[in-house]
Amino acid sequence: MTLALAGAATADEQVPERRPEPVPLRLQAPLLRSVYLPAVAAATTAAPDEVQRLNACTVSVFRQSDAGGGGSGTHVTTVGDAVAGVAQVRVGLPQGRLPDLGFEYGLEVAALRWGRSPKFRDEGPVLDAEYGGARWLGVTEPEAGLLAPVAWLAGAWRAGAGVGLAVRGDVSFPGGSRRRGTGTREWGAAGTLALGVRLAPHCWFDANASVAWPGRPDGLAGGRVRLAPVWQGALALSWAPLPEWSFHLQAVLATNPFPATGIARLDEPPGEIAVAARFRPVADLALGVWFAEDLTRLAPDFTVALLLEYRLRGRSR
Repeated sequence: MTLALAGAATADEQVPERRPEPVPLRLQAPLLRSVYLPAVAAATTAAPDEVQRLNACTVSVFRQSDAGGGGSGTHVTTVGDAVAGVAQVRVGLPQGRLPDLGFEYGLEVAALRWGRSPKFRDEGPVLDAEYGGARWLGVTEPEAGLLAPVAWLAGAWRAGAGVGLAVRGDVSFPGGSRRRGTGTREWGAAGTLALGVRLAPHCWFDANASVAWPGRPDGLAGGRVRLAPVWQGALALSWAPLPEWSFHLQAVLATNPFPATGIARLDEPPGEIAVAARFRPVADLALGVWFAEDLTRLAPDFTVALLLEYRLRGRSR
């Protein structure tokens, strides 16, 4: 999410490139994260009556060695590359008599093509996941497909100078490319609480806590498997020393979307820390580079990505 904190903002805060947004997880390569983890959001909403249309894509290379889950029989293996793209529309709602509150609604549709990287072609399947001896994800050939469409409603409160709180609810529609594992036959949902703090001029810290209910993916393991809720925590530090440049440090830790067994456990949670840089030659065009390193065995060993974002802006009336 982007733009200024809801309410009466300063001139600096109204400039999008001076309020950097976290790098969205849905544009990163491994399918497991792209489908099941909520977005890392800033504590902001779109300006009242503003319409934003975002087109973005990434080209990623990632590698994850076989990771066992202790005595659980769990392992996840991803080796390959991916191209991801997203089309997003955000609409800011009028504030009415509450100048310190902001609201927005939006819709996002993403596509993902992922496959084996030639460099690692002999290192096993693109994606393979087991839990307790049951294989519930597994693909050995390159695939491409739409992710389930996601709609959201968000509200942000300007708690003070340079401080904001936001709550966001996401709903994913039945759809996507179900036979390729990127969609489900059921509804999904997620909720996110975000805190944003301006640490210094053009330097922002965002903290997220999220929970997602991913539904039941089907088609990859020969049947539908109900997955446990995914809990996630994310921290993002963004700095924009110049209007054209922003730099990001981002860390994510989440539980795994294992099949629901009734046993509460944090079994090899995926986690990573990443750095990114964005360059905006013009206000609504951004180019970026991203590098992520694993924090746990079930996170990819590394992810390297190139990002391209183009944003159109207008008024809703």
